[in-house]
Amino acid sequence: MGWLSNKIGQWALATQERELSDFVKKLELVDADELGGFVAFSLIYGRSLEASLHTDPYEPAVIVVHHPLLPMKIVSDIKQLQREGKQLLAGGAMTWLHTIRATASIELRPLGRQLWHNVNRGAPFAEDVAFDLGLHALVPWGNLGRTPAGLGPRA
Repeated sequence: MGWLSNKIGQWALATQERELSDFVKKLELVDADELGGFVAFSLIYGRSLEASLHTDPYEPAVIVVHHPLLPMKIVSDIKQLQREGKQLLAGGAMTWLHTIRATASIELRPLGRQLWHNVNRGAPFAEDVAFDLGLHALVPWGNLGRTPAGLGPRA
């Protein structure tokens, strides 16, 4: 049983690494000003996580320990949002899915840092986009430019 469990774990990690790498590559192709809406929706989804979990999403290690099944819920949310045509909010949810995965697996940590580097590239443009979309009141602006613990630039 140990061999099979190891194989499944290796497969899952490889899948998560590929998905996170693809996500980061797409973000890197986008100009910073085009990331503003993505950043606003990432902040909104992060706020919803905080409200439902009563845990600061910018402390993802706490989430990994206390809510180990959360990634499955986020995947379900992403699929539902995509079915509803809410692609930007689904992208915001993907940010948090990959954040939690990168925190849980040291092998994914460098990609998690790249993810948040790109999220923060769009931060200066998020407020204007949120105003244009009528979402300004929904965005927790105090978190703008904030990076989850463990995923900031290495010292």
